[in-house]
Amino acid sequence: MQFNKSIVATTLLSIFALSGCNSGGSDTSTSTPKTTITSLPNLQMCLDTNNNSQCDAKEPSTTTNKDGMGQLVITAQDKNKTILVKTDKQTLSAPATSTVVTPLTTLVVNEMKANKDMTVAEAQAAIKEKLTDFTNQYPKVDIFGDPTQNTVLEKMTNALKDTSAHYNDVDLAELANNAMHASKDEVPVINETGKSDLQEQPQITQDAKEIKPQTLNIEDQIQPIDLTTLFTLNGDSSALHYHVEGMPQGLTQKDNTIEGAITLAGTFSIKVVADNNGALSQPVTLTFEVTAPNTAPTVNDAGQKELQELTNQLNLTQGYSIGDDVTFYVSNLFSDVDNDKLTVTAQFKATATNASNGITVTQNGDELILSGTPIKKGEMTLTLSANDGVNAQSAEAIITMKIAEGIKPEGNQTQVILGQHTNIDILMIDDEQENEIFSELPINNGVLTYPLKKNISGKYIGHGVNETESYGDNFTAYKVEIIIKNGVIQGPIDFSNAEPVQINYSSDDDSSTSCNDNQQCTASVELGSHTDITSLVIAANMDSEEALTEGDITNNQITYSKFGHFTGQYIAFGAANDNPDGSFMGYITPVTIKNGVIQGVIDFSHSKGEMITD
Repeated sequence: MQFNKSIVATTLLSIFALSGCNSGGSDTSTSTPKTTITSLPNLQMCLDTNNNSQCDAKEPSTTTNKDGMGQLVITAQDKNKTILVKTDKQTLSAPATSTVVTPLTTLVVNEMKANKDMTVAEAQAAIKEKLTDFTNQYPKVDIFGDPTQNTVLEKMTNALKDTSAHYNDVDLAELANNAMHASKDEVPVINETGKSDLQEQPQITQDAKEIKPQTLNIEDQIQPIDLTTLFTLNGDSSALHYHVEGMPQGLTQKDNTIEGAITLAGTFSIKVVADNNGALSQPVTLTFEVTAPNTAPTVNDAGQKELQELTNQLNLTQGYSIGDDVTFYVSNLFSDVDNDKLTVTAQFKATATNASNGITVTQNGDELILSGTPIKKGEMTLTLSANDGVNAQSAEAIITMKIAEGIKPEGNQTQVILGQHTNIDILMIDDEQENEIFSELPINNGVLTYPLKKNISGKYIGHGVNETESYGDNFTAYKVEIIIKNGVIQGPIDFSNAEPVQINYSSDDDSSTSCNDNQQCTASVELGSHTDITSLVIAANMDSEEALTEGDITNNQITYSKFGHFTGQYIAFGAANDNPDGSFMGYITPVTIKNGVIQGVIDFSHSKGEMITD
């Protein structure tokens, strides 16, 4: 069998660690429920956990659906945070305790920003006071809830939504008064100074209500549509302006007429809104059904199944890097009977995480390259879309990516202060005997990301080195003391005043192991009677959460990349061919490593096997 990720972090280690002893316990973890929030449709929504009024990559986010609904995980510790919803004109917000995001909840957040010690209840009371006339007339209406519950409230929130004025500049009392005294065809409109007046709302004509979808062949001229026939304003539409959204490729708006030929096959919808000095009509939807002799691309089921299996083998874990960039070949994923050249795009979707969850995807021809480190546990999807440039419809292959629970970003990162030693880009953490307990860890932009091992506490030695300069037997390192508590590094690692020390590694490695100039080494393996062992993993110790190396045994040898300057006693885990039910025999033996090179033979001949089951 072949290891796809670290077997140490899964079945083998757990079996061997418990061998010969009794262990009990239960999984008491619980998942935090998601809060459903209502806002405007098809917009980005996030929880502003760092209070910078932006939706950042690591913050919980989602996109609202066509009904304006979205779900965010909001824990008790986030109750004082803010929900943000991005629109074209502005950012709407609400306290994290809200289930609705509207212009009026935004006023509550603004009030709290202006008065730092103000609570949500106090901010709501301040807004209600400005809307006293409305709240007196409609005492049972929740002005911070669903605005469609009351016609007057809906007119106020729509006026605020469409304004170009800053919300804090709006005369709310005047706005409420206008909304309360508006006729059924009037709506309040707010100007740039925050003042409001009443304007007649354009009405949809009977012709617009009866307009039918146009069915066309690709590149046929559409029947031109005169926008002035869609709306009326006291029988006169000359004062109206028109906003058009969703114009398909090939159509144009000339004066007040939509004309042209759609150059893609598919079903298209255009929304048209009439504007009377800021008073907006309800939208009119224009539909076009365009056909073509050309056939849209399709997904090859076998290709999608293979890609899903490759993804499953990644064993993605929260807080652990994918490792070497993973390449997906998509040339066999889609078919097109017309032999059109397909354009493939990739898009992540995740629940309760940012869209990519720390994983990035880049494209190089027919290759999709995944890299990065998953930030949160859970399930996400990678949607691969192929379009032929003729049909609007794309073929979509959806790959599910399951992220197992692991280390959390806030618990496995620490700041690194380099001072004048700006060439330091690697940290080696040793115990007092100079035996590695962690991998050689890269320092990126002043941040160190490391595996979380809760059983480790105490004082340790850190050597900061330059990756390029440290590949010889003698090099300079900068030594600091590091305190670790329950697997978490305490405070920043500060090299500002670190003194240089000379590291000298002898080169008298065991002659039975050889390495080439590319740091690729070969070690001998003694199997004895256990000739069914085909794969092995080497780890730092029984409690390791990550393998140093893993691979297949070929001709009683294993080839591996040199482990930097690791020196000490390590553990080798061997696995036999698996059985039809997924079980297999596992073996364990000690290994000595010196200067990153395995010493002597990896000897399984006296190892007693254990049956491993999934």
